[in-house]
Amino acid sequence: MDDDEDDDILFPELLHGDTLVLDGEVTRESKTSNNMGFKYLDQILTATPEAGSIVQYKSILFLKCRLFGVVSRLDDKGKTRSKRPKLIFSHIQRLEKDPEIHSLF
Repeated sequence: MDDDEDDDILFPELLHGDTLVLDGEVTRESKTSNNMGFKYLDQILTATPEAGSIVQYKSILFLKCRLFGVVSRLDDKGKTRSKRPKLIFSHIQRLEKDPEIHSLF
């Protein structure tokens, strides 16, 4: 790869197969594709659970979280050349507490 190609790669330090822990925010969920958006350093990355359904993570939507997982750079052809990393996570830890709910009465 030449330097011009390196400029197009989002988060080049995140290499295919690397384990990672990232702090960010869950921004969306898609039950159909079983993935969610994870906002990290002002970029929305696709995050997919290692196993199971994302339905169990609905309670953390729009909250700050810590994601534990692995980087995937697989492209549509199965090569590890994707310019945008995908996150395959084993679990997500919620960093925000529940907002306090005060009774009106």
